Amino acid sequence: MLSMLFFHPHPMGMGRLYWLVIGLLTLGILAFPGRHFFVNAWKQFKHRQANMDTLVAMGTGTAWLYSMAVVLFAPWLPEVAQGIYFEASAMVIGLILLGNAMELRARAAPAMR
Repeated sequence: MLSMLFFHPHPMGMGRLYWLVIGLLTLGILAFPGRHFFVNAWKQFKHRQANMDTLVAMGTGTAWLYSMAVVLFAPWLPEVAQGIYFEASAMVIGLILLGNAMELRARAAPAMR
C-alpha cells in the first residue's frame, strides 16, 4: 500500500503488470483476513437481510472488481474512468479488523484487573 502512495503508474504496458500483481495481493487480503465479511454477507443475503458485513463486502468487493476491470480494459476506457482503488479495499478491511481487535482488547481489559 505504501508503494501505491509514491508509485502510481498508468494501467497500460508494464504498469498493467504492476497493477495486476497489486490486485492479486489485494485479493489475498479480501480472501483471507476479510473472508468472514463475505461469508457473513452471503448468509445475510440468503435470509434477505443486511448488516455491516454486507456493507463491507459490497464496498470492498466492488472497489476490487472495478479496479480489476480498469487494469484489464484500460486501453478501451476513457482516462477519467481509470481510477484504481485496490488500496481502498485493503485499508477498509484492515481498519475494520484493527477496530475489532481494539474493541476485543478493551472488553477484555476490565476482566483482567
